Amino acid sequence: MEGHRRVLVVENLDNDAFAQALQRALQGALRCEVSIYFVSEVTPLDQILLELEDRGELVDVVYINAHLVYQECPDPSYCGGLELFKHIRLTPSLGRVSLLPVILAVLDSPERYIRLRADNVIIFSPGCAICHLPFSLHQLREALNDLHSFDSPEEMQTSLRDFVILTAEDKIASQHAYRNRVGLPKFLIEFCDDLIPDNHTIIGNYERMVLTSLWLKKMTFLQEGQPTRSSVVEITPQELVRRCQGKRFIYIDDEHQLGWSWGLYTGLFGNAPESSIFGRQDEMIDTDGLLCISSFQKAKEFFEKRRRQIEEGLTAWADAEEKYRLKVQEYNEAYSRLQQARDRINESKRRKEEIKGILENCKKQLEEKEKNFREILKDFSEYFAGIWAGELNPDAQNKELQQRIDALHRAKEEFILALRSQQNAQKEWQDAESRFQQAEKELEEANKAFREAQSEYKEAENNLKRAQISLQNTFLTYSLIFLDLRLEQPLDERREIGEISGIRLLKQIKEFDPSIPVIVFTASEKALSYEKAKALGADGYWIKGISSGSDLRKEIVECIERERLRQFWLQIRQLEVKKEVFCLQFENGQLSLRQVDDSERQQVLKWLKESFLLLYQKEIKGIEGVLEEYSVYDRVVLNMGLIQEVRYKGVRDESWEHLSKSWKIPPDDQKLRKLRNDVAHAYEVERGRIVRIRESPVVSDKDAREVLEYTLRWLLEDLAKAVVRR
Repeated sequence: MEGHRRVLVVENLDNDAFAQALQRALQGALRCEVSIYFVSEVTPLDQILLELEDRGELVDVVYINAHLVYQECPDPSYCGGLELFKHIRLTPSLGRVSLLPVILAVLDSPERYIRLRADNVIIFSPGCAICHLPFSLHQLREALNDLHSFDSPEEMQTSLRDFVILTAEDKIASQHAYRNRVGLPKFLIEFCDDLIPDNHTIIGNYERMVLTSLWLKKMTFLQEGQPTRSSVVEITPQELVRRCQGKRFIYIDDEHQLGWSWGLYTGLFGNAPESSIFGRQDEMIDTDGLLCISSFQKAKEFFEKRRRQIEEGLTAWADAEEKYRLKVQEYNEAYSRLQQARDRINESKRRKEEIKGILENCKKQLEEKEKNFREILKDFSEYFAGIWAGELNPDAQNKELQQRIDALHRAKEEFILALRSQQNAQKEWQDAESRFQQAEKELEEANKAFREAQSEYKEAENNLKRAQISLQNTFLTYSLIFLDLRLEQPLDERREIGEISGIRLLKQIKEFDPSIPVIVFTASEKALSYEKAKALGADGYWIKGISSGSDLRKEIVECIERERLRQFWLQIRQLEVKKEVFCLQFENGQLSLRQVDDSERQQVLKWLKESFLLLYQKEIKGIEGVLEEYSVYDRVVLNMGLIQEVRYKGVRDESWEHLSKSWKIPPDDQKLRKLRNDVAHAYEVERGRIVRIRESPVVSDKDAREVLEYTLRWLLEDLAKAVVRR
């Protein structure tokens, strides 16, 4: 399990050698992804906390040296890492990092740390593992396997309640420092509210004090001595501005020029623009962060245009994706032909060298046979001349002559045979040379075809990336919509609730993009307006003159946090228009590729859309066809399990187990299968009703998001092909 964890190591700058060694060990032996954050005696605590917040989405486990040294803890004996761990757990604004498991590397026994400070008992809290230096890889592995993130701040608060205590120093601070440090800034914030500049000295000091004062965090956690206006600590105007940086919003209100748009812009972005900017009577006023529309008709036209732009973007993406897929196939085929051409030329070269050796051997033998033949011929000629001269004994002439003639014939035959062998080898070498030249030509052609295919593949890949970026930019242009309900006064006063302009516009917006958050921003207190708006998908309801500014900030932040789910809806829309979707078929003990038919695709899309709405709304009530007995997250996992059966058609339990053991099934699919089985066994039918038989939740929000994200990626990126190649 540890190989799938992303570990952030927080170490002293002068311990870089140890940190690097730890990184190598975690990466090499435990197969973790490791990043290192070094701090020094000049690094302030608030900078450390903000850095951890920024990295929170990129890590799964945080490793901290208990004797960390930074500005507020300049000596190792202050146990700065342990203090940092307390800040992490007690700072909800850090987001995900406050819920992550933490490994504390200590030098002394836990008992000594508790004797040093009573509130150090937090090291025994869930989600924390203690590793005594020097520790072994086995200890690290056990810690990584045993630790798990908290699923929610509520779960963490419940688990830590017995481990967070106020020391005597904290209690003194709560009586004295609260009045001196919080009293004045609190007064200024509540009195002046958003009009105080972000860089105001008192506000800056207050924000840093809230972030770095452990005693205040503990009091807030234990609900002792909290400020009377807790939303100041939870969501300050400055915090809202930070969360809205780089985002764009739409505000639709026929009377926004009265000052509503000016106030909204000021609160969202932390600076007060010239009032004349939003005072114009134009139907549409577009600033760098807020688009204001004052006409119902103009808003209808605007959203219809956006719908067309998104549809065009999806079509362009689908065309680019199909072309990319075809070019990938052509690239792979060209690469295969290139490899074959390389194999042929290597074989031709080898054969050519082999024949060359044979030819050289034949030439050598021919030279030897020719030399032997000439020597025998010369000897024969001299002998024959002696016969004619009468120098030889006549009685022996006939027998020796015959022997010499036979030797001459043999030498001649051997010479002729060697000559023929050399000629044959010469011909074979010429043929091999010709084949080699042909292979060279084919390799050149294959290389040229491969380069062309590679160029077209890269072009298609870049076009697909551009289409994806363009689609995302179009789809995610705006983060949130503020919508007034009555945009056509006085006509809306006489209309039924379902026919008023704002409700009709809300329906139009949510029909083409249910993922974009909408806060109804209205002066109406009518219960029917609220119920109808919520039924059509409104994410918030803020009543002018009744609801508070802190209520609005809270709703905006909740909508921005929900914005992260929008990528899922975009991927579902992409899956709708994707030209071909591939899954797997299990037959005769083998997994093969198959194309999903239209009916299967529609069923898969139904489950995906249902799962998105479950995660978006965080409730089952009102979603057609979904039994309310299931929890939201359990239902998402069950849906992904049904899609998994489509993705792995024909794979039954016994085949699944075999394929998993042979590594044919990816780990993420094995995890999904296990989660689905756990959920299925958590319910039973009792008297015709589905009844949950487990009290504790089977699936967390994180689990549900991960399986939905994996399923979408599997279908969009054709991961079925990768499974077949395994």
